[in-house]
Amino acid sequence: MAILLFMALPLMAQDDGLYENGISAFMNNNPQEAAAVFETVIARGNAEPDAYLYLAYSYEQMGLFDQGINTLQNGMAFSRDKRHLFYYNLGNLFLKKDDNQSAIQQYGLAISSRGNFPDAYLNRGNTYLREWDLDSALSDYQDFLRVAPEHVLAPEVKRMISAIQGEIVAEQQRAIEEARQAELDAERQRLAELEAQRQAEEEAARRQALLDDILGNLDQASDEANTLGAGTEEISDEEEDFERAD
Repeated sequence: MAILLFMALPLMAQDDGLYENGISAFMNNNPQEAAAVFETVIARGNAEPDAYLYLAYSYEQMGLFDQGINTLQNGMAFSRDKRHLFYYNLGNLFLKKDDNQSAIQQYGLAISSRGNFPDAYLNRGNTYLREWDLDSALSDYQDFLRVAPEHVLAPEVKRMISAIQGEIVAEQQRAIEEARQAELDAERQRLAELEAQRQAEEEAARRQALLDDILGNLDQASDEANTLGAGTEEISDEEEDFERAD
């Protein structure tokens, strides 16, 4: 809900009707003419906060969001009792620039300036919802109803609150299910690792047993070969002695 809000306008006797011409152009949906008039009004030294507010909104209607932001920031020193409106409209302009975080900050400043400002709660809640910050959006919508229970948008806000509460419960249930699934996956992984370790140990034991068997057979064959070799030498020595005796 990006709209410009004004308080009761003071009568402007100065500027020879120029200020009223600007308002007329603004009300007749002619933002270019309105902007030109209010630029002149401000340049002539009119420091009324509404002049800055009208000029900023004229820029917004023309899509000149940065100029609108600069206008409100430059006029903040003259905002007086309408400071909350300056912050609020800065939030709207940042929102048009898709700068949600800056918009949230400005709406917060508007609320700090005037705690019972329902439109700031509503727009900040909408912006939190864009960021999918459901808890913050819910809180702002509830505050909106608290400060403006009879607001024309109250029924719609109540429906939004109900929908958000339902989504929060659903998200909590999804989080519980995801946590449970993560535990199951972790347990499956642990069991798979244990099974892989068991199989690896069995394979290592099988290979060691096979190696021991092969080496054992080789050692036995080597010992038998050494025994046979020693007996042949003894026979040869006896034959040599026998020949000498002859």
